[in-house]
Amino acid sequence: MKDSEVEHRIFFYDSVVSIISGIIFYICGKLRLKMIFFLLIINLLTFGIFGLDKYKAKRHHRRIPEHVLLGLSLAGGFAGAACSMILFNHKVSKKSFLVKFILVVLIDLVVLYRLIRH
Repeated sequence: MKDSEVEHRIFFYDSVVSIISGIIFYICGKLRLKMIFFLLIINLLTFGIFGLDKYKAKRHHRRIPEHVLLGLSLAGGFAGAACSMILFNHKVSKKSFLVKFILVVLIDLVVLYRLIRH
């Protein structure tokens, strides 16, 4: 890879991180501290549960049901779920799950928007 390509990638990732940080700070300014704490905990929990399911899948053990994974995502853990899906490459090739997950994310975003506007 050329130096200019590396510099463009670094600039792109820095820009994405800056935009995401700005959105997070905006949301944190609008939400109460209890809500921020809840979202942090539910996202960490969801991330861990998705990781555990991937671990169990690799070892051919009894899996965590999809409705549990989607329920945790619906409870506010959609960011943790999305991060674990990308990091662990988990559930990304299963189209039926992805459709349900996208619906859950849309519902969560509407609820989060309503909480911010309230």
